[in-house]
Amino acid sequence: MSSEDVAAQFLEVDFGVLAELDDNEAALELVDMYDEETNSVIQQLEAYTRLTESAQTAQAWSSIWAFLHKLKGSSLSIGLVGVAAFIESLRSSDISTLHEWYPKVFEQLKSAVVQSVDKIKSNLE
Repeated sequence: MSSEDVAAQFLEVDFGVLAELDDNEAALELVDMYDEETNSVIQQLEAYTRLTESAQTAQAWSSIWAFLHKLKGSSLSIGLVGVAAFIESLRSSDISTLHEWYPKVFEQLKSAVVQSVDKIKSNLE
């Protein structure tokens, strides 16, 4: 599976978690938490994009990996299909070719995050 394919599957929301909640307010709180965390991922990925050419690249990757692992184990159990594969594909990528495929992966990730959050919010309204 290519990095782009993995990124496209990166966020698959487990609607069962939200469906089990009797209280819409509690569900919306979870959505807000999810929204915050995914926005944080986007910000870190954007920060990485700015650091690609700098000496801080390794530190940026390390921060992104740690955050993705945290999300993978989140109580929301939002799926995050392919997180491990995505992380490994980043780790094993030749840093010199990263600029070629990274923007595509990032755009798909960002799109998946936005769509997932929008879908949850519309289901709860």
